[in-house]
Amino acid sequence: MLIISHTEHFLNDRGIICGWGSTVREIDHLATVFKEVRHIGFFYNSKAPQSALEYEAENVTFIPVQAVGGKHLLEKVEILLTAPKVLALVKSEIKKTEVFHFRAPTGIGVFLIPYLSLFTASPGWYKYAGSWVQKNIPISYRFQRWFLNHSQKRPVTINGKWPNQKAHTKTFENPCLTVEDRIEGSVCINEKCYTGRLEAIFVGRLEQAKGVDQILNYLRSENVGIDVMHFVGDGPEAEQFRLAAKECKTDIKFYGFLSRNEVKMLYKKAHFLFLPSETEGFPKVIAEGANYGCIPIVSDISSIGQYVTKDVGFLWNKTKESFGEVVTKSIQQKNRFELLALNAHNLAGRFTYERYIAQVQRMLDELNIVRKEG
Repeated sequence: MLIISHTEHFLNDRGIICGWGSTVREIDHLATVFKEVRHIGFFYNSKAPQSALEYEAENVTFIPVQAVGGKHLLEKVEILLTAPKVLALVKSEIKKTEVFHFRAPTGIGVFLIPYLSLFTASPGWYKYAGSWVQKNIPISYRFQRWFLNHSQKRPVTINGKWPNQKAHTKTFENPCLTVEDRIEGSVCINEKCYTGRLEAIFVGRLEQAKGVDQILNYLRSENVGIDVMHFVGDGPEAEQFRLAAKECKTDIKFYGFLSRNEVKMLYKKAHFLFLPSETEGFPKVIAEGANYGCIPIVSDISSIGQYVTKDVGFLWNKTKESFGEVVTKSIQQKNRFELLALNAHNLAGRFTYERYIAQVQRMLDELNIVRKEG
């Protein structure tokens, strides 16, 4: 299989290629289905964050391309300038493989999705990780979503189920949990106490688009019911958020990027997961936190509301109330915390790698792909 993505890769202190942790873990599991996996991804000549992981699967080969793209005009022009080189690499690599897997949306998807859809005969499938229905998204993402939905017929895995969903678009949950994680989560649920001091956690990029300012606005208000707030992640706006946090009485901790095990330890301590994002597909952090009994208080956008029902957590609709108002109403329902946490843990069972791989195998059967024996 050939995977094409914009996943960030680095050299770690041991001189070994490592990549964005959640994607690397997913590819390690996909590698159990194929004899060989070749992954074209972005390489950065910078220090690897703690969230980056080495591949565990020995049959994965990383093929680096220059990291391109960004919000500024010159960065977008760079995508077009490097397009011939990237196209040549993809054309060469796809001849060596039996099936391709493209992960969208990404800047290089503007030219690679049409190329793969119209000018290659190889079977394959696309993953669209963003929102399948949101309107206010970048024009390049909108084009990729439109093309995948209307101008090609290979399978596209998406977040959520939608009215008039086409047959080639398949609802897949974003995998993030192992069998061992599920067992640990069950133990955690049985031991976690939801009385006394309450702790909340945010995991993601520290930026307004992820709602960090919404969380801090709540923590600056009077009668805050959260005693400890954990922020895991980093971003260009991180320093201004740290300064704003000094105005809050709540004990606020900023960790930067952490390893998966370190994040897991914080999930085990926290009672709530905050994610007041402006745009999402379905964030893996909701399922990860839910597995360890973190009751989600999250934005009612994209497919999130299809999973976070009133029996699982709390949804924030920014057109109706402030994020602080929904948090305040949520923490007043202490008599429901244990049941909500248990339901959230049960929901997380839909986001295991084992379930994901079974879905992929069924899809490969439909494509008549001969898989790795055993």
